This record gives sequence, C-alpha cells and structure tokens, in this order.
Amino acid sequence: MTKALITGASGFIGYHLVRQLTDDDVDVTCLIRPTSNRSLLDPLGCQFALGDVTNAESVAAAFTKGPFDVVYHLAGLTKALSAAKLLAVNETGAANVAQVCASQNQPPQLILLSSLSAVHPAHDQVAINEHSTPAPISSYGKSKLAGEKAVRRFASQVPITIIRPPIVLGEADPVSVTMYQSIANFGIHFNPCWRDNFFSVVHAADLAKACQLTAESGSRISEEDPTSGVYFPSNDDVHSYAELGHMIGKSLGRQRTFVFRLPAPFVWCVAGVNEVFSQLRRHPTIVNWDKAREATAGSWICDNTRLKKDTGFEVTTPLAQRFDDTVKWYRDNGWLKR
Repeated sequence: MTKALITGASGFIGYHLVRQLTDDDVDVTCLIRPTSNRSLLDPLGCQFALGDVTNAESVAAAFTKGPFDVVYHLAGLTKALSAAKLLAVNETGAANVAQVCASQNQPPQLILLSSLSAVHPAHDQVAINEHSTPAPISSYGKSKLAGEKAVRRFASQVPITIIRPPIVLGEADPVSVTMYQSIANFGIHFNPCWRDNFFSVVHAADLAKACQLTAESGSRISEEDPTSGVYFPSNDDVHSYAELGHMIGKSLGRQRTFVFRLPAPFVWCVAGVNEVFSQLRRHPTIVNWDKAREATAGSWICDNTRLKKDTGFEVTTPLAQRFDDTVKWYRDNGWLKR
C-alpha cells in the first residue's frame, strides 16, 4: 500500500486531497498543528502527526510514521500581516520539508503545491505555461516562488514536482463562501474591475486528482531543464469573474445575479481600510493590498496541456455541476442558509 504524508491537511485543499487518497486506499498521515481543526478529517480514516512546517524537528518527527512513498506539501499562508511572515511559512516551511525528505534513506517523491501567483498575470490574454518566466507581482506570489526555489536546491537528492494552480473553488472553502453568501443574500456579485478579466479555475477535487497523478506519472524538476516537473492544473475553459458570479447565482437558485463592477481605486481603498484594521487587530484579512494587486492586475490564465499529456489529467465534471455540489455542501453544513 502506498504511504503518503500531507502537510497542511486541515486546510480546504488538504481536505479534498486526503479524501481523494483515502478513497484510493492510500495510507495517509496528516501533519497538522495542535490547534488545527480536525473535524473534516476525522471521518476519513487518516493518521495524524502533530507539528509545524516552520519547525524542522517536528517535520522530522512526523517521518517516524513512515517511510513514505510521497509527500504532498500543501501547508502555506495566503494572507499575513507582513511579507516576512509569508516567507517564514511559504519559503522556510518548504525548505524544511524538502530537507527532511532529502535526509531519508530512500527520499520520497515531493509534490509542492505552489500557485499561479508565483508567475505573473496573463499579459495580452496569453496563457501562462511552464516556459513563462516567473515575475510575481504580490508578496504572496513572491513567497510561493521563494518556496519553489527553496525546494529546487534539493532536486538532485529528492524527486520533486511543482504544481501551480489558479483560482481553486469547492466545498469547505472558508474564503470563497463569502462570495456565495453575497449572491445568496443580496443577489450581488462584486467584480473587482470595470472591464472583464478572465481566469482559469480548478475545483479542489480535480486539483487533488492532479496532485495524485503527478506523483504517479508526472515528470520531476531538474537542474538541466527548468521547465520540467512544473504543472498547471485547471479546467480547459476560462471565465470572466462576472461569468463565475452568474454561474454561482444559478446554483443558488437565483433568477438573476447583479454584477457590481468596482473601479480599481475603490478596490484599493477598501483594501487599505482592511489593511489598517488588520494591523490594529493583529489579525490578517484576505481583502488586503496584496490581494488588491492581484485582483486589479488583469487576467490570470494558465495552460494545462503538459499536465494532460504527461499524466492523462482530464476534468470530467462540468463547472456548473461543481458549483451545484458546493452550494449543497455549504447548505448541508450550515455555511449557507437553505
């Protein structure tokens, strides 16, 4: 039986990956912090190891439950009060995991979950692929790229694959549920730009399948070819942010969803106010200056051609059905009113 270690398993994407692997009879160990919420993971039959990726000793302790065939490194921050805090987790955490992998007698495969933000927006609507030169525009994107560079230092010792997903949607997402709530309660979908920018998206279950497939048959990064071992999992179609709002509205049973287009200065103003209150309360919020940079930068489109060619990855469930399933999950779990 394949044995896997997942960092960041208690997160939104981690939950979907644990479910995907346990359904396929993989022996899963989840590295989680003592304060992590395990309510979604407990029914899935996985094991737990307590630790924190920023502490190399606790990561090494988790490996005593091995040996592991594959390590999925999902742990990371999407928001923080400073760029330094993002780096402390997204760069140092990745380096710690890679270093412990390299110290094993038989190093496991390491699948690093990065982000499309580690590259740059899709200039002139040209989709980003493995040949695109990274030039991140946000502190988050820079921290994810730093994490990629950190694990690349171990490429000669550990078989490593980097996955850069675009917008990830799906059940159990505590961030995007606010978008569903706005449409459900008021019939309003906020578009952070006057014009229509376009986005690649992927459902968390499809992303989980992509992670598993790359571990099974994907290529690995190498010093000779910087484009190898890098994949962009996504749906084949791209959508404007307004179109996503209309699709969610239909899943919620709304006859009509009003798209409220926000000018960029307004987005920056709201982000600035949130930033001030976040610093005062010492609690980060997702609507901040860093996310305003990404939201107003244009389109974020990626190309999944290599992933499909190398691993046979295909998205078979329509996005509209995914939204229906997500709405049902939110309602069944009390995140949305029926």
